[in-house]
Amino acid sequence: MDNQSLKDKRMLKIIAIGMPIMVVLVIVFMIYLKSISDSILEPFKVATLTSGAIVVLCDKQALDIPPIQSAFDDVFYTKVSGSSPTRYESLKAEVNGQSIELTIGLDSRDLNLFWLYLASTETGGKPMGYIKSEYLTQKIEHCE
Repeated sequence: MDNQSLKDKRMLKIIAIGMPIMVVLVIVFMIYLKSISDSILEPFKVATLTSGAIVVLCDKQALDIPPIQSAFDDVFYTKVSGSSPTRYESLKAEVNGQSIELTIGLDSRDLNLFWLYLASTETGGKPMGYIKSEYLTQKIEHCE
C-alpha cells in the first residue's frame, strides 16, 4: 500500500470513531444546558403555584396567574433563528414578601414569543428559554 492509501484509511477510522463521539458530546451538552435552564426557571414556576402569589409585569401591573402558569408549563429551549428581542420588561413573582424576577424579551417576529432571562443577567445574551403567550402580548402593551 502506498502512503496516501494509509493516510486515507487512518482518516476514515478517525471519522468513524470521532463522529459518533462528537454527536454524543453535543447531545449530552444540550441536555446539560436544558437541565440548568429548568433549575433556574423552576423557582419562578413554583412561586406561581403558591397560594397568595402575585405576578407583576413591568413593575406596575398585576397579572392573572393561570395564563402565566400555562405559558411556563410549555417552556421551550430552541427556536428558529433570525429574530431577536426588541424590548425587555420585568416579570416578577411575589410570594410571602419574597420575589423572583425574570426579564422577558419581546420577539421581533412573533409577537406572542418571549425570551426568558434572569433579571440579574445582561439581556442580549443566551436566554434561559422561550415561552408563547397571547395573554402576555396583550398585557405588555400597557407597560409603555
